[in-house]
Formats: sequence, C-alpha cells, structure tokens
Amino acid sequence: MSRLSLRLFGSPQVIMDGEPVTIARAKASALLYYLAMSSEPHQRNHLATLLWSERENAVARTYLRQALYTLSKELGDGWFCADRAQIGLNPQADVTVDVRRFQQLLAVAPDLDPQADMEKLALAAKLAHDDFLAGFAPSDAPAFDDWLFFQRQALQRQRADILTRLVTQFSAQRDFGRALEYAQQKLALDNLDEGTHQTLMRLYAYTGRKHAALRQYEQCTQVLADELGMAPAAETVALYESIRHESGTFPMPSPANVAAGPPPGGAPAGSPGHRVYPPTNGLAHVALLTPPAPRPAAPGLPEQPTHFVGRAAELDRLGARLADPDARLITLVAPGGMGKTRLALASARREAARYRDGVCF
Repeated sequence: MSRLSLRLFGSPQVIMDGEPVTIARAKASALLYYLAMSSEPHQRNHLATLLWSERENAVARTYLRQALYTLSKELGDGWFCADRAQIGLNPQADVTVDVRRFQQLLAVAPDLDPQADMEKLALAAKLAHDDFLAGFAPSDAPAFDDWLFFQRQALQRQRADILTRLVTQFSAQRDFGRALEYAQQKLALDNLDEGTHQTLMRLYAYTGRKHAALRQYEQCTQVLADELGMAPAAETVALYESIRHESGTFPMPSPANVAAGPPPGGAPAGSPGHRVYPPTNGLAHVALLTPPAPRPAAPGLPEQPTHFVGRAAELDRLGARLADPDARLITLVAPGGMGKTRLALASARREAARYRDGVCF
C-alpha cells in the first residue's frame, strides 16, 4: 500500500509516496486534518456539525459524504474506515502525521541518557517549525475555527516549553551557540516576550558579543514601545546597564561557577533548580533564564501563550458596547481565520475587572 504523510505544522501539505497531493475542496481538507489528529473515529453527526454547523443535519451529512468521496477520489481507497455512524482514518494504513509524532516525542519519559532526551526535544522542535495549519481557514465553519484556534494555542505552548528546555539544557552544557539558536526560535513565537529578550542578551554577553546584546535590548525596547506603548521592565534595564558598563568582552563562565540547572519551567532564585552564571568580568549574578512575570489571570478565560497586539479601535468599541446596559448580545462577524475568537478573549480579559463573578467562555 502507498504511504501518506500529512505535514500539519506550517502550511499544510499532503504527500503521497513522496509526491504532493492537492485536495480540491477546503472542507474536505479540513475533514482530513481533523481525522488525522486522532487515532479514534468520530461520529458523523459530530463531523457534520463541526464543518457545516449552519446547515440542517441532513444537509450537513450529505456534504460530509461528498467531502469523504472527494478525499477517497484524490487519495485512493483504503485510507478511511467509515460506516453509517462513524468515520476515521484506517489504523492499518501507512499514515504519518507530524503533529502526532511531535506529541509522541513529548510523551516519552525522560531518557536515562540526558543527551538522548535532548535529541528527542531537538527533533520535536524541528517538527514544530511553524504554527499548526498556518494560513488554513475554510469558510463558513465556525466550529472548526474554534477547534483550530485552541489546537494552535495548545501546540504553541508546547513549542515554547520545548524551546525553553533546550535553551536551559544547552546552557547547562555551556553550548551557548545552540542555546542562542533555540532562544531565537522562542522569540520568533512571541517577540513581546521580555524574558526571552533578557535570555538572548545574557547569551550574547556570555559569548563575548556585547554589541549584539545591546542591540537585543534596543530591539526589545522598540517592539514594546511600538506594540504595547510600554517601556522595558526594571530588570531588563538593569541587565542592559550591567552589560553596557562592562569593558572588553564577556568571557564564558568558569565551570566551577556553574551551579545545578533549572527544570523546564524555570525555578526561583536559591532553589535547587536555579542556575546562576557569575561571570568573572563583573556582570551581576543573574539567572540565565528569567521567565517573565505572569500576567494576571482573568477568571474563566484560558491563558494565551502570546500577547494580543493591535486592534485597539475594535477593543474600544467592544468595551463601549459591553458597558452599555441595553446591549444584551454582541456578535463578532468575520470570515474564518480572521481572529474573532482571539479578539473576543482579548476584550473579555480587558473588561474582566467589571465582572466580579468572572467570565464564562
């Protein structure tokens, strides 16, 4: 039988025996991607509602049959198991899905060999090179849009955690070049993450690249001002001043000065998992990885792995409508993939203080 490869990180690709396959209809593609994310079959009624929620059930199920026919026509027989109630991928078929491989790598217990564990993390980071289904948004499928939004958020959190762990581990091995590589990838996930800007500044300083460290501070200052209208935190300014006032280069820390490294999520100063690199040239004793201060949680709202940027006018209009006692229902209308859910979450978080009992989502 042929081999089917689904690459769902980044712009989705369907590869059959090494050759790309084009699926003619977006909702047929959406059906394939949704089925690929689970090893279990799904009820037809659920799939029909997911992709055609605005249609009557009988009509939606007809469209579902047509989408399945389209997939079978494009891919050939044998890839799906379907009966009158359920549809799923054939568990006996030779199908690989990059996201599922990524999740398998994360699920494997840490290896007794730290190097082997790092290789698994590095492979996972390579697989997750971009957002889940980047740029993919079938029209008129709000339920699918919601599923896609939360899948992207969950996978982005996992990507950020992996990159943090890799930066930590390579720093512990004094492989600052690899640590820099993964810290840069983490910043690409969210360029407003001030903690990652700080990490890059330290890594540049420890590798003798003082000017790069100072440029990183300037980049941090610029992006915070442009996107949030904020100045850097006092800790970032203090780090900048420590680097700026040093003369010459920043040698790597002596192995004798390297304490035990932090766990994946970071650790408080003074704890057994806290790593400090006290350079011999006078740079303050500061943790290499300093996680940013957590944002205050809004009851009932899911935490987001990245900052919400822009759309101030829309947020102001929503805030005014929410404050209007005569506005009982507000509906956000836009094509799929335009950010309706994220805008609603940002608005709810912004206005959460008005509602002492929290927000239902």
